[in-house]
Amino acid sequence: MCSALYLAVVTPLYALLTFLPTILSGFSISGDGSAGLIVETVIIGLIVAGSIPALFLVEKWGRRPIAVVPLALMVIPLAGLWLWADGPLWFIVAAFCAYAFISGGPSILVWIYPNELFPTEFRATAVGIATAVSRFGPATGTYLLPLSISALGTGTTMLFGAVLTAVAFVICFFMSPETKGKSLEEVSSVTTAPAMGASAPRLEKLEEASAPRT
Repeated sequence: MCSALYLAVVTPLYALLTFLPTILSGFSISGDGSAGLIVETVIIGLIVAGSIPALFLVEKWGRRPIAVVPLALMVIPLAGLWLWADGPLWFIVAAFCAYAFISGGPSILVWIYPNELFPTEFRATAVGIATAVSRFGPATGTYLLPLSISALGTGTTMLFGAVLTAVAFVICFFMSPETKGKSLEEVSSVTTAPAMGASAPRLEKLEEASAPRT
């Protein structure tokens, strides 16, 4: 679940930030003039601005709503850019701005969720695996995005981002637990209780065998 969240947030975002002028030019927005520069600055600023209310809402609403609801909303502007790739300037700018602002919610969870979900003995390894997967996504997306724009067009490229985000939404909807208000021990006990229960008889036998005989 954490890897899917990482991929859905980081892959389109890295590609968007890296090739933002190219993407905007595909929608007939030139990045050479002052207008294009303003649009790029606003989009980048909204990514940061969207994370600010999420920092407060994550403790009020919980982790699960901040993951599931924004992912569902992030699909809409990307799908809109695919369906209406030749839309007017205001629609293109509004779609990118909406996606940038909404992505601030899941962006903060990529640092919160993995550290809360895994028990202490597995936390470092699990976070490392999730982070490694997240790095694979941006590297692949950044490499493939210009190729996709050249071969398939900017609108179809946005469709790939929408599909990736939709898949992550489905995974998080069914798999993301709520960890708000719970200690790390309480969250970890949910996943480790079955394993501990199954191993309890073995531990008792080992303790009996290792106990000193009198």
